[in-house]
Amino acid sequence: MVTTETQIANTALSLMGEGEIADIDGTDATAAKLEEVYDQNRDFVLEAFPWPCAIKRLHLTLSGKTAVGGITNANPGVVTATAHPFSDGELVTFVDVDGMSNINGNIFKVKNKATDTFELYDVENEKVDTTLYGTYAAAADFVYRYATPDW
Repeated sequence: MVTTETQIANTALSLMGEGEIADIDGTDATAAKLEEVYDQNRDFVLEAFPWPCAIKRLHLTLSGKTAVGGITNANPGVVTATAHPFSDGELVTFVDVDGMSNINGNIFKVKNKATDTFELYDVENEKVDTTLYGTYAAAADFVYRYATPDW
């Protein structure tokens, strides 16, 4: 299994018909150029594709809560949370939502954020249809942001 930066770089070089390097931290011109672009290209690949397997295996921790003002019965469901701090693509979960209890504890992705609202998508970027989730009832509900690693 290819696991180190040097092994990944050598796999890429092989696919391009180039020779291998001894170490990505080496001093030769090829290694220096690879080290220069490696992090940027890794980040691009991780962000460009919906790697649900990586997300599902990652231990996520909660990093802040925001009060929920409402959740629509729609496809996708729309959450109202006044002046929420969330950005598109962030992962969130809900606790203590009355009337829509099956929304509690699941992981959702924020999409189409506006100042006071955002749409619910699953981690595979599919709309979350809340039309069968029951009717939202105001209570002490909170949406939490997950702290994800800085790839």
